[in-house]
Amino acid sequence: MNKIPILLVLLTLTINIHAQNDSLRKELKWSNSEFNAGVSLDPVVYYYGGYDVSFWLSYYYFKVRTNYSLKYPPEFVNDADFKNLSYKNIGLYLDYFPFTSSVRLNGIWFSLGGESSAGLVQNVYSEATGTFNNIFLTGSVGYLWFVYYNFYLNPFFAGHLRIWGDKNINVDNSNYQTQRFLPEISVRIGYQF
Repeated sequence: MNKIPILLVLLTLTINIHAQNDSLRKELKWSNSEFNAGVSLDPVVYYYGGYDVSFWLSYYYFKVRTNYSLKYPPEFVNDADFKNLSYKNIGLYLDYFPFTSSVRLNGIWFSLGGESSAGLVQNVYSEATGTFNNIFLTGSVGYLWFVYYNFYLNPFFAGHLRIWGDKNINVDNSNYQTQRFLPEISVRIGYQF
């Protein structure tokens, strides 16, 4: 007789806890959360033989993004005595979406971040290579819009300002001077999980 009220209390608590877990699961569902994550790549960089991939995590109007890339700038940015300029970068950025209207960040965004860069350049005459390391402060602006379900396009403009690192590199008796400012314009294709 004494066991029946105890069993009823335990049954009631179990049902109540199960119902709370279901509602908690619905609240924490990733796609409905204020937290979102995604990945993007830059097909323009792939076209030129490099790679560029970004992973990000967002919360309300802000997105923290990390980027890993190998970029080959066009030959016209090189000094006439040098060729095959390349940059291997790893960067961390904070993006801000001031006009977004939902948990899915979209529209105009602004970004500020930093990049660690390892560069390589080759002397045209002797084929000798020189290496250099730089730290860049990066600012960018772009526009993100969803084109199909969770897939999006993200055209952007970025400016990379060298704040520390190698300035002049001697490559087989020729002097290569690293650029103080590097502009970039491209488009990313991305997916939000």
